[in-house]
Amino acid sequence: MQTDLSEIEFNDSEGVSVWIPYLQSLIKSDKARIWQAEFQGGSIRLDLRKIHTLMLYGASGSIPIEFLLEAAKHDVTILIHSSRTRKPMVLTQHHRAGKRDALSAQIIYRANERKRLVIAKALVHARILQMSWQLGSAQELAGQALRKKSLIELRAHEAVVTKRYWQRFYEEAGCAGMTRREDSDINQALNACGSFLVGKIMRWVVFHRLSPTHGFLHEPVSYEALVYDLLEPVRHWVECAVMEASKSDTSNLIAHSLAVLKKMLGEWVEVPSLQVEAKRKQVLHGHVLALRSYLLNETRKLNLPIDSTERASGRPVKVAYQIPGAVKRYR
Repeated sequence: MQTDLSEIEFNDSEGVSVWIPYLQSLIKSDKARIWQAEFQGGSIRLDLRKIHTLMLYGASGSIPIEFLLEAAKHDVTILIHSSRTRKPMVLTQHHRAGKRDALSAQIIYRANERKRLVIAKALVHARILQMSWQLGSAQELAGQALRKKSLIELRAHEAVVTKRYWQRFYEEAGCAGMTRREDSDINQALNACGSFLVGKIMRWVVFHRLSPTHGFLHEPVSYEALVYDLLEPVRHWVECAVMEASKSDTSNLIAHSLAVLKKMLGEWVEVPSLQVEAKRKQVLHGHVLALRSYLLNETRKLNLPIDSTERASGRPVKVAYQIPGAVKRYR
């Protein structure tokens, strides 16, 4: 199967970020500093002078020492990741002065209560909006989240709305009265699908040199708080996948739910705010890009690329990032 190169490579002002799925071999070309990477479905030529981050996903075989040394010489960060590991291995150089530093900006924004609240509101607003498939008043409740004056008020509001949401969810799933903390097949499926998405978000958080543990909505830094922050706008994918699986096959709900979720990630959806269409897995990457762009002051307002089944009218929101692989369908 030919791999779509738009999902492999995207531009950055510091160079090019390259994601190579299922790498099979790396061979030095006759030309200096050029490497030929063969992967499942195609090949790509790599000039390490023009790359700032390289991720190898599901790689097999071996990586030549000469390649690693040359990558170190040109300050290329290398990530090695697979579906079997939750966190990628990272090979990186020490940060050099003069380069854009999203990590430091993340820590500074987190320490600023006002800026932290702005980001937390955007996450909760997106989460509640996506509850509309179970809550008819989701639009109004999401608007109320934006008017909260502190993180405590925001978290309390989210807790009240979420309680109503889960009550409706379990009723529709035929498990009325169940709570999210109970040990049951449906909750195990929700946890498994959530962990699957967490692994994918972790990949992009580390890829873009952010701290996985310094979140804005979730408080502790003893776990991947930022990753769970960025899970909020797409949690409904997990819940929709489990709901669909529970209505057709309950013999192995976890496996069936994961299969439905993986299929959903490959489906095209609308992103009304940007007036583009993209696959859900690309929208997932877009959330990390949106946060990074905001932290670096490239985009004035945090605009998370929320997926929808409806198109928008008017002009698209101006942002300084692009969702890799997205297609502009609007005229």
